[in-house]
Amino acid sequence: MSAATPRFSILIPVYNAAGFIEATLLSIAKQNFPGVEIILMDGGSNDGTLDIARAYPGLDIKITSEPDKGQLHALQKATQKATGEICYWLNADDILMPGSLAEVDKAFRDDPTLDLVFSDDFAFYEERQLLVNGGLIKGMTFADHSLYYRQMYSECVFWKREKTVLLPESFYDLRLYTDYAFFLNLRIGLKEKWLPKRLGAFRSVAGQISQTYQDRRRTEPPRIKAHCFERQGWSPQSIALRRALHGPSFFLRQWLRPAIHAALRAAGRKLDGGASRAAKNDAFFNDWLNPQKPVTPALIQLLYR
Repeated sequence: MSAATPRFSILIPVYNAAGFIEATLLSIAKQNFPGVEIILMDGGSNDGTLDIARAYPGLDIKITSEPDKGQLHALQKATQKATGEICYWLNADDILMPGSLAEVDKAFRDDPTLDLVFSDDFAFYEERQLLVNGGLIKGMTFADHSLYYRQMYSECVFWKREKTVLLPESFYDLRLYTDYAFFLNLRIGLKEKWLPKRLGAFRSVAGQISQTYQDRRRTEPPRIKAHCFERQGWSPQSIALRRALHGPSFFLRQWLRPAIHAALRAAGRKLDGGASRAAKNDAFFNDWLNPQKPVTPALIQLLYR
């Protein structure tokens, strides 16, 4: 690798995100991590998104603006322009959490054989000034991901660029399960590690894609799974057997354990009168998303999990 090769390529598919893109870029800038390129793949925004990105100081942002066939098409074009060692998909309205790039960099340096790292996430509701913990996916295996359904959080996955696997153009019409398709296809055969730090935060806002295309919940996953099973060479009989054998483990690790974990968090909030949640909300909205506030070890620790 050349000394000039970026450590991270942050891939941002975007279309008309003027209301959000500045906060997203701020969450990258406040990492204070050297060797980061941003590949902003725009589908033809006309709301000022690109003006905000071009004017943002101190970041290496490479902008392409042209028509595309949807989010997956934009993302895959961005991967082909990336030059960094490690790729990361960050949607234009989501947030990178404090200290995440340093944490991921350490994980890959500690074990150079790793191909991919992932974590649980946060979700945030800006109008309500509320930050919440996403469901626990600790230990989610490829079998969990493919045989049943458990979603990786796109804002919490980093992978070696050399391991990127692209989906065929026939998947560009996906709208609701784009991230499921991309990461399920990517994970096959990779060495992975779950990190305890929550690396990213998903913005929940009315009218976003995950709410607009609810009618696709029944049609998109079967197509994605079929492609995955074909790549694996699994027959229908093999798939049925694998599901039957894996079912109890999946239920215990990916449904029961997350439910217990969420119940314990809720009990903790009752015991402290909501003080811990209030402290996190304040740290996230008033410190992390404030360009005037410095990043401190205490802030990173408070927003760690």
